[in-house]
Amino acid sequence: MSKYSYSKLMKNQKGIIQFILILGIAVVALGLVGFNLYKNELIRLTPQMNISPTPTNQVPTSSIENWKTYTNSDKIVNFKYPPEFNEYNPLIKEDSTIVTLVTPDFEIGESSPISGTTSGVKLQLSKDKLNPSDTVVKRCEYLKKGRSKLKCSQQSFLGYNAAKVEGDTHISFFVEKQNQLMIFDIDYPNISEIQRTKYRTIFDQILSTLRFNSGL
Repeated sequence: MSKYSYSKLMKNQKGIIQFILILGIAVVALGLVGFNLYKNELIRLTPQMNISPTPTNQVPTSSIENWKTYTNSDKIVNFKYPPEFNEYNPLIKEDSTIVTLVTPDFEIGESSPISGTTSGVKLQLSKDKLNPSDTVVKRCEYLKKGRSKLKCSQQSFLGYNAAKVEGDTHISFFVEKQNQLMIFDIDYPNISEIQRTKYRTIFDQILSTLRFNSGL
């Protein structure tokens, strides 16, 4: 082989090696670009799922928009309440009671035919004369005697003095209005804690719709 032919061969081999290196780099670069595109495509096409824990002690309540509206015969008080409640008219009715609403499974005890709830849920709105020495604060203090579990919170309601007394199976809401004391009660003695949580929320929703008109 001549010197010229050998030199030409070496140049050809060197050119081939350079070509292979360039081709290899190009393949690697295209591979990286392709991988990134593929990865981005997966992120775009695969929806991300937000998994929230399923509540175990939450009972949904109905929308207030679908509730019934109660207005007493004198049209001096009105409020909304869930359609599952029906008006209850006992054989013996106290003069102070404005209205009593109960769930379909409501029952009363024989020993107390007026207010002794044994099953179901009872809502009752009543009124009482308010003596100068009688206030919602004193009502709280009286009800809490011997009942350490009761919670009493004072608040303002529509510009009137009010108080909320909460127990395990009963809630009372008092409002001082002129010379009257308005009392809104809910009783639920024999239902589960999950259901009690539901009706505590419902009671607060009912109170948010309670309105007094003139004449009371």
